[in-house]
Amino acid sequence: MLDHGQDPDVVTLGSLLRGLWYGGQFSQAFALQRAVEKKGLRPNIAIYNILIDGLCNLGLVKEAGELFSRLSCKNIQPTGHTYTIMINGLCKHGKNEEAFDWLVKMVESGCSSNCAPYGVLLHYVSDKLDQHFPISRTFVAKLYGLLGSDGISDSLKDLLENCLRRLEKLRLQTS
Repeated sequence: MLDHGQDPDVVTLGSLLRGLWYGGQFSQAFALQRAVEKKGLRPNIAIYNILIDGLCNLGLVKEAGELFSRLSCKNIQPTGHTYTIMINGLCKHGKNEEAFDWLVKMVESGCSSNCAPYGVLLHYVSDKLDQHFPISRTFVAKLYGLLGSDGISDSLKDLLENCLRRLEKLRLQTS
């Protein structure tokens, strides 16, 4: 497209990047993003969400975090969805505590969000309990505290309280 003198708009760029990611052509996705930036097209947060999600799916959560950190230099504001992508990527790769730190960053930044990032963390915590993985009671308590301070729905609080009860039951079984 660029070789033929046609510059993509942001929507076309997003479609092309998704296609490259799903096709396993990761380096080409970043090359395309850099090429269109050189031509003057300023990618929006949706484009960066695609790139961050792709990196997380590859297990490159450190690189995804670095890309996320560079957003402010480009005067691009992350959305609740951007934070959810990071939280999900970290949880998928067993970094629940770090995911919690990202959730705190989201709340502290004043970024408005729905319950999705909380749900992602609760899903992974609950899943690990089912697999009898050691989940820190402190981690669950911190998450519960954040849920309470952010005015999250009673259904999410109920789910977290259920996780705490299951944690206690597992602790008693292993004592």
